Amino acid sequence: TLLYRGYIHDRTSAVPYGFEDFEHDRSFERRLSLHVKKRIGMTLGFIDLGLRANRINYDISTANNFLSEYASAEDATWLLQPYADSKWFLAKKTILQLGLHLSSFTLSKSAMIEPRLAIRQQLSGRQRLSLAYGLHTRTPSPLSLFYAPPSQDNTNLCLIKTHHFVLSHDLSLTSVSRLTT
Repeated sequence: TLLYRGYIHDRTSAVPYGFEDFEHDRSFERRLSLHVKKRIGMTLGFIDLGLRANRINYDISTANNFLSEYASAEDATWLLQPYADSKWFLAKKTILQLGLHLSSFTLSKSAMIEPRLAIRQQLSGRQRLSLAYGLHTRTPSPLSLFYAPPSQDNTNLCLIKTHHFVLSHDLSLTSVSRLTT
């Protein structure tokens, strides 16, 4: 799968009573993503092996900003994410999902291993209960990476990590609708 995405961050700080903007900056983040995946089937489940490769370009522009001389965004960088995800059918109504992802951000030369775990129990024909955990990472914002005084280099900021815990109840209302809480 080949995908192109773009993000725009626009930030303005205004001084009251009609004065010019104190600062105004805009950053663009463009990502070109390639995703390849291979599924390996087994008796009690399957394993997906894959790689997501994101080429990220940053473009930052400023106006009326006393920090504008410190903003720079030179070359593109890469976010590489190899992964392995598996789904195992433990019993007739119980599914276990395990995953291991790696995120490597070439700009800051940082990497993080992200474990994932989920278990789902079918309670009845219309209801199921799920419990999941995952460590997820994301890249720092362009403004965090590139706004710094000349004596400081923020391009070495590490990936931002978050722990996600999810408990959900899923109720099938009709053949085409469901309610998840």
